[in-house]
Amino acid sequence: DEVATETLSRHTDAFGNDPVLRNSLEVGGEYMFRMRGEAHMWSPDAVATLQHAVRQGSWDTFKDYSAQID
Repeated sequence: DEVATETLSRHTDAFGNDPVLRNSLEVGGEYMFRMRGEAHMWSPDAVATLQHAVRQGSWDTFKDYSAQID
């Protein structure tokens, strides 16, 4: 009960009752790309290429992804 109350309180503090924000989703996840951050294989381009490969069922796009992270 206390957890629910605190969660609703934080949500109201963050979003209020603004109708524009009412239906928006949070970014989700704990990690995000930083422009001048440490370089990793999981760049935004690599993630997007993998998503395209999976969604399209494209072997060629998957090979592009593999080349990016190799």
